[in-house]
Amino acid sequence: MKQPFSHATRLEFIRFSLLGLKANGLYFLLYALITMAGLDPRAAVVAVFAFGAAYSFWLNKLLVFKNAGSFWNQFAQYVVIYATVCVLNVAALHLAISQLAMNHLVAQGTLVCLFALALFFAQKYIIFGGTRK
Repeated sequence: MKQPFSHATRLEFIRFSLLGLKANGLYFLLYALITMAGLDPRAAVVAVFAFGAAYSFWLNKLLVFKNAGSFWNQFAQYVVIYATVCVLNVAALHLAISQLAMNHLVAQGTLVCLFALALFFAQKYIIFGGTRK
């Protein structure tokens, strides 16, 4: 039976997941600390997304997808995709907090997991889908 994803894609997903656990653990800790300091959860998520996009670009480019493509083109695509996901995250967080009365930490913890999968495929096929090392 044919596997839905190649061996290389499965390895990339494992590397992405392991680095993502570390990075998202850091981002979630920052988010929790910033909101405990009094910043609105929606503003905190934007701040953490900006930090996370800059930090994780290099990890994903070099360690996960092992890509030697053009920095500027890839970074521009990365920023557009992360900004889009950030807007979706803020909207979903707002909905979860204001309409579903969810605790913002539970809501954001859930959203991180959902958006991580979308970001893996966006990076694999849109941003870093070209030149390999």
